[in-house]
Amino acid sequence: MKTRSLPVNTLVTAVAIYLVPLAGIAFLWFAVALRSVLDALESHPPAIAHGLNLLSGVLFVALLFAGTAALATPVLLTTIGGGAPLDPEIARGLSALGYGLVFLFSVRGAGMFALTTTTMLRGAGVMPRGAAVVSYLMATWLLLTATDYPASLLVLPAWVLLVAVVLLRHDRRQRRAPT
Repeated sequence: MKTRSLPVNTLVTAVAIYLVPLAGIAFLWFAVALRSVLDALESHPPAIAHGLNLLSGVLFVALLFAGTAALATPVLLTTIGGGAPLDPEIARGLSALGYGLVFLFSVRGAGMFALTTTTMLRGAGVMPRGAAVVSYLMATWLLLTATDYPASLLVLPAWVLLVAVVLLRHDRRQRRAPT
């Protein structure tokens, strides 16, 4: 039985095709849980910030999915679809579209989500000043940078981890406080 070995870029694309949707779903889960926390606070966030927060989170995930689909199209066409390889110019165009959607547009949605979330948590007294400064710097990075350096995509997960720690500490303080 002859086994077919996949080129490295095909393997990376295949892994990304499965991981990116899971990451998007996890982010949406985080966003909804975060909104539930914000809704349960005594001081409710302003409606415009709440709406921008929801829209920017959904925009981030939608653009991330679209960009990943554009990047994966040439590989999917040949490996799963059984089609002939795309013309190199078309493949480069899809790659440029994918990178543009992910690194330029979806990252801006992530930055807006981080900015509005930080503002709402800070306004509710949940996020301490130091964490808010770091969070605002991360949001600014996401909003203003235009890089295709893959490590820049780790800024959002780092921000999510920061917010999760802040929320866990806030919850712990609330449980210890006398009622």
